[in-house]
Amino acid sequence: MMRRGRDLDAKKRMLDRWRRQDEAARLRDRMPEVDSLTIALEEHEADDEPPVSHVRLVPVESAPALFEIPCTDKDCSGGVYDITQEVMSALQHHRKRFEGTQQCTGTSHDQPCARKLRYVGVARYRDKVEAQAMPRAAENASR
Repeated sequence: MMRRGRDLDAKKRMLDRWRRQDEAARLRDRMPEVDSLTIALEEHEADDEPPVSHVRLVPVESAPALFEIPCTDKDCSGGVYDITQEVMSALQHHRKRFEGTQQCTGTSHDQPCARKLRYVGVARYRDKVEAQAMPRAAENASR
């Protein structure tokens, strides 16, 4: 019975995250000069354990300007890493490479979750003339 409630909570959080992604501004609209974005993610529970890692290739043309990564610990409740502010700041400052670490916001076994996320982003930018033409080209295509 306890597992069923936890599964329902996880499903609700997933649906809420999808809703936030649908409602968020698109990355191409907020940052038209971004040509490509890749974010390598490593989640650590303890310093001596191997990390859970993957690389996210962000589809710049359709991605939301929202970067929330759920905690992968199956016992973690409400765990998410929201790196939106850090990613958007790096992109606004045209950083080609940026990195950071964030603590999970959830709880596991009635304790704060011990997991941490380390991320490294690599961005490529269009030149200024090309970036300025992007919103107009998208607007003309929708007519």
